[in-house]
Amino acid sequence: MKGHKTSCLPCNHGCSIGITLLRVITGVIPLLSGINKLSNLEMFQGYVQSMEVLGGMQGFVGTTLPWVEIILGAFLILGIFSRYAAAGMTLTFLLITITSGFMGNGGTLALHSYLIFTSLALVLMPTSCLSIEGLLRNKKSATIEKIKV
Repeated sequence: MKGHKTSCLPCNHGCSIGITLLRVITGVIPLLSGINKLSNLEMFQGYVQSMEVLGGMQGFVGTTLPWVEIILGAFLILGIFSRYAAAGMTLTFLLITITSGFMGNGGTLALHSYLIFTSLALVLMPTSCLSIEGLLRNKKSATIEKIKV
């Protein structure tokens, strides 16, 4: 299947809908998490300050992590730079999990593991045509076809 990773799956296939659902659900979780962290920013920054494993980067992480989650989540939901957003999500949650020493309650570790593996899967999957990327790619392909004719 040459070019399979960059081609858009036909929208009438369940696979494209499945990829879209996976992308949107994987984006909603960090988006809501980031919004929650911003709404309780002082409490979140206090929690991050208590993590000594960050090597003095607690202030930076406490300030930027909510925004990273919001931006990457929004990109995934909308389907903008999906693979890059998914790769960023994989790295972000992998680093969070490692730096926290795989600690936290079972739900946190399970959620982080889910986000790591689903975002990694999104990096490896073809992008869905049910996204802004897919719509732009289809429009570009149609324009190229018109030029060829």
